[in-house]
Amino acid sequence: VDLSRASYFALTPATLELLDKAPGPIKITALMTPNHELFRDVRGLLREYAFAGGKVQVEFVDPHRDLSRSKELALQYDVNAPNYLLFETQGRLSSIPLRELADYDYTPMLAGGAKAITAFRGEYAVSAAIHGLLQERKPVAAFLTDHGEKSAEDFDPMHGYSRIARLIRRNNFEVQTVHFESGALPVCDVLVVAGPTRRLP
Repeated sequence: VDLSRASYFALTPATLELLDKAPGPIKITALMTPNHELFRDVRGLLREYAFAGGKVQVEFVDPHRDLSRSKELALQYDVNAPNYLLFETQGRLSSIPLRELADYDYTPMLAGGAKAITAFRGEYAVSAAIHGLLQERKPVAAFLTDHGEKSAEDFDPMHGYSRIARLIRRNNFEVQTVHFESGALPVCDVLVVAGPTRRLP
């Protein structure tokens, strides 16, 4: 069994096929500090993506050292904090927080220690983000209304679901508000029924 560092970051055939079929260049920007717990893993992984076929361009931006570039990215991708991977291809944008790249054990924190990384899931998360951007159409997430559901347009920090809708949009979904008429389900990829207070027909 090859347990070398190169083998650890080697991309799977499924990812290589995904990149080979990409119709154009893909830009991945790591908005993170060099002392982040996942920096070494992310750097090694993205290096493999950059080497695989030449379609992936990688940029690392340290939010503490490059404030202007960090602000530009935050506005472009609608993120309000560092520690994100940012994706762009053919004018489409997406982002994933770094915490989604790993599994953690939080048990040590009960004794005052630090959380421990139990598994690095970087390739799965990165390839899933790229796959979503390469879809011919954006999938639709529809928020049902008229039964007391939480609203995707409600910006109340305690009760509104605008933040949830924002996270869904970041993952390359189109968010719509729909009505349940005549018992017919709306045409969508994901139907969100967010806490109705009245019975559905």
